[in-house]
Amino acid sequence: MTTPSTAGLVTALLDTLGCEMGLYGKLIDILERERACLVAVSQTGLLRAVQDKESALERIRTQAREVERAMKALAASLGLSDRNSITLPRLAGLVAEPARARLLNAQAERVAFAKKVRESNSVNDRLIHGSLAYIAQAFGMMRALTAGSVSYSPTGAAGDSNPSGRLVRLKG
Repeated sequence: MTTPSTAGLVTALLDTLGCEMGLYGKLIDILERERACLVAVSQTGLLRAVQDKESALERIRTQAREVERAMKALAASLGLSDRNSITLPRLAGLVAEPARARLLNAQAERVAFAKKVRESNSVNDRLIHGSLAYIAQAFGMMRALTAGSVSYSPTGAAGDSNPSGRLVRLKG
């Protein structure tokens, strides 16, 4: 049953969840900008995107604490004694309609945003690691081109690629 004070706490919780969803939306935009910088090989843009991402993540952590406080306050008004294991679906089950539907919609939106962030971050991770592998291969190829030739001993072991000059002196 939703009392007037509980209704106010539900509204406060929904407001904080709305702020959190806005921050997740901004994070997704930053991740898309990061991906564009990776594809365009824009180092300055990438560094700026990384700084923006760190800032957005800090704001999300702060907002998550606010959501947790609002959830605990609502749980206390509903008489829940175990405030450590409070979830939105559990709280939604204890309030009347339309607050229940709004809380469940907020939870579904929260899950959808988390999935989008994971997918976007995964794509960027693959781009970064693919680029690093390409760079490592290029350096390996350059290293092989600039290295001296490898000589093999009669036992099959690789010998010194830089002769000491002794052989030249003995033959010369």
